Amino acid sequence: MRFLNQIKETFSNTEIDQLIIENEIKKNNLDRIFYLAIVATPVIFILVLWYYISLDAGSSVEHTWKSRIILIHSILCIILVIGGIFTYILKKQKKPGLPAVILNNITFLVVTLAGVATAMTDQLVTPSIAPFILSCTITALVILVRPFLAFLYFLISFIIIYIALSFTQHNQAVLLSNRLDALVAVGIGFILSLILWKVNMIRYRQSRLIEVQKKEIESNYEKLIKYADDLNIANAAKDKFFSIISHDLRGLITSTLSASDLLIDNDLTPEEKPRINQLLNARLKKTFKLLENLLTWSKSQVNQITYNPVRVNLYLVVQENIELLDVLAEEKNISLLNHVSVEFTVIADREMLDTVIRNLISNAIKFTNSNGKVEIDAKMSDGLTEKGEHFEVSIKDTGVGMTNEVMNNLFQIDKKVTTPGTKNEIGSGLGLILCKDFIEKQGGEILVTSVVGKGSCFTFVLPVSLRAQSGQTVE
Repeated sequence: MRFLNQIKETFSNTEIDQLIIENEIKKNNLDRIFYLAIVATPVIFILVLWYYISLDAGSSVEHTWKSRIILIHSILCIILVIGGIFTYILKKQKKPGLPAVILNNITFLVVTLAGVATAMTDQLVTPSIAPFILSCTITALVILVRPFLAFLYFLISFIIIYIALSFTQHNQAVLLSNRLDALVAVGIGFILSLILWKVNMIRYRQSRLIEVQKKEIESNYEKLIKYADDLNIANAAKDKFFSIISHDLRGLITSTLSASDLLIDNDLTPEEKPRINQLLNARLKKTFKLLENLLTWSKSQVNQITYNPVRVNLYLVVQENIELLDVLAEEKNISLLNHVSVEFTVIADREMLDTVIRNLISNAIKFTNSNGKVEIDAKMSDGLTEKGEHFEVSIKDTGVGMTNEVMNNLFQIDKKVTTPGTKNEIGSGLGLILCKDFIEKQGGEILVTSVVGKGSCFTFVLPVSLRAQSGQTVE
């Protein structure tokens, strides 16, 4: 069974073998045929010339033999010259295609049949079939053909010489010996052809494998270089980010310490103490918020925040955050308007969505003047947009707005674009970075539009169906 499988593999070609035949074997055969023509043509020409010079000498049988040898080799010489020119033309082409296959097979048959004709003619003066043996060896060594075709061509050449020898060799003992020698010649030729085919196919497979591995290594190396560059850029950005955060945190703590020092000071009047207490409380709240955002962001960077998409009533989430931030809004007499439909439900991570909405509403309050308003709205897409079916949540304010330069740097971790609010509220800009991170983790994006002096609108877009990191899909 194993032997049969090996025979089957020998006479069949895989897809890789087919590629090798198309790209390597054809080109290799063209080179071999070209050099065969260059080497064999002058040798055959000299042989024809030598026979022609000595043509008149000898008996009529020898004259007939020489005349036939001259004719056979002259035809062979012309064919080799034409084949060499045609091969040279094909070598210039990137993909020789079918003409190369035809030339390859014709050359194999012409050389073999030339050996048959010469051996048959030689029977007039000698019992040897050396030309046929030589032609079988040359075709096997020079031209690479598929095992099945090699078997077929050698079989055809044996049948032809088996019949042809009987026309010029009448000694039955010699005829039998020559036919046996011809059988051995085609057998050896086929074995040589088979061995060379297998050896070259193995060599080409290894070369192709090495080339593929080389390309993979080069590709992986380029990817590693890119990853290293990206990592260096990310690390540099985070270093600058932490520098900004530490500067803000130090400022908050310094001002808090200054306020606490004033409380310790016994020279404060009763009217000044409440103001210092309020200042101290505000500074502590800002410090706590900064630390809370920093902790949340750091957890998200190391994937400690689990992603859990569920069905959420968006109206209730917005309303809860409005009630939470209502105190801040009342201080500036800002109206918080929830335009989200009470029946509007979405698929999202509840904690992430809550954090995003809270930060965006808080940010809107910060940059909205007294007696202004902040509006929260949501809508579902019709599924015809390039983003696919999705929902959009927008937080729009009537605040101070932003320039294009500020908007372009809003979500950059290494850019500090935070500015004091309308009542000199301070911030770190970390809240918006958190919002962007949480939205992108859910397969969405966050956008901003703004007009200086008229207000800003932050919109985040999330797909209707979200796929969790575990592979679970919620619809």
